[in-house]
Order: sequence, then structure tokens, then C-alpha cells
Amino acid sequence: MKGVPRARRITSISPSGKSSAKPRTQADKLTSCGSIPTMKHTLTAFRLGDIRGIFPTEIDDAFALAFAHGVAHHFKLKGTVAVGRDMRDSSPGLQQSLIKGLLASGVDVVDLGLCATELGYFASSLPGIAAAIVVTASHNPAAFNGFKLVLKNGKASSCI
Repeated sequence: MKGVPRARRITSISPSGKSSAKPRTQADKLTSCGSIPTMKHTLTAFRLGDIRGIFPTEIDDAFALAFAHGVAHHFKLKGTVAVGRDMRDSSPGLQQSLIKGLLASGVDVVDLGLCATELGYFASSLPGIAAAIVVTASHNPAAFNGFKLVLKNGKASSCI
């Protein structure tokens, strides 16, 4: 079927440093490139150097899914994207939505799990990594969340 990506994989990095490839589940396959979600949000979350806003009014799971599709297609990403998250309560769900959107857009994902933003920057320099996205709102209050995006070799990306 045209527009539906071939099966992709997600790799997790365990605390021991070993990786394990996981096949996509049926739930992961429900989101395809042919059904990119529409944006109901304002663009106030887009800032110079990152994306951040109040969860869930400005950024939510649907926003993360649409953002992943947009990033993959706008930057024509090929290969693998590293995705990590900080310790905010909303970060695991946002990370999973990012991963779903990236897989549906035809790129593989390395799940960095809970990590510092700097690990995302470092991961972008590794062979085969096309970009890295870390779910974080940095120093902002707990009600906020967002994304730090860097392209291959730590190349900054301005989203506005």
C-alpha cells in the first residue's frame, strides 16, 4: 500500500550498555504516514532553539506525534533518531508519542530512556544517528515540557 512505511524497529539501551531491537507492535503500526495528525494547537510552543509549553494545554501526546512526523519529513531524516527524556511526569508519554510518530514516518529509533540533554547531543554524533530529540523543558517549572532537537553531529535546529 502506497504511503505506508515498511516495518521499522526500535532499539533500547539498557543500563548495562547492551542494546536490544524490539519489533513494532500492532499498536505501533496503527499510526502511518498516511494519517498524520492535524495540529489543533497554537504555535506558541515553538521557540528559538527548542519547543516548550505547558502540558497538556500547549503540548500533549498528539502534539508530540505530529511534531515527530513533521521533523522526519521536513529534515528528510534517514537512518536512526535517538530519543530520550527527562524525569518530568509527562515525559514518558510524550517520548512514546515521539517514537510512534518517528517509526510511522519510516525512521528507526534508539530509545535513550531517562537521560540528560547532553546525552542527546552526544548521541547525535554517533555513526548512523541522523538526529536526537530529548523530551525536556530544561529549567522551566514542572507544568512545562518540550523537546530539544539536534541534527547529525549536534547541528542546531531552529524551529521558528
